[in-house]
Amino acid sequence: MKIPKLIKLKHVEDDLSHLVVAEGYVNIPFVPKRVLWVYGFQEGGHRKSKATRVGEQIFIAIRGGFSVKATWFDHGKRKDKEFRLDDPWMGVYMPPGIWRSLYDFTEGAICFDLCSNYHDEDDHIRDFEQFKEECGA
Repeated sequence: MKIPKLIKLKHVEDDLSHLVVAEGYVNIPFVPKRVLWVYGFQEGGHRKSKATRVGEQIFIAIRGGFSVKATWFDHGKRKDKEFRLDDPWMGVYMPPGIWRSLYDFTEGAICFDLCSNYHDEDDHIRDFEQFKEECGA
């Protein structure tokens, strides 16, 4: 079973700027098919929690910071892990079958999201009880 984990992206710095590189199958475990970002958060803001059935994601705080809580079941036993993202070269890898909550955004934060698949509403589980039924055993 794949579990959520912190990923360090390639980070290059010189006198002029910083460069961060995410390469499919090099420093991230998939080739992104969709990229999105979410912004406009108030201090302490959050996103709706959900899980995916198939899709993999990597969340990166490219500005500001936020927390990610991952919940999954390992042989019926609930596991929880929390991550704080506030460096633009660090990301959280979120495999399918993991309930994820993004919260405690700093004002002005930008959440960058690399996705392994195109948007498919049927891939999303938006109810925790349904998630437990499908992924809890």
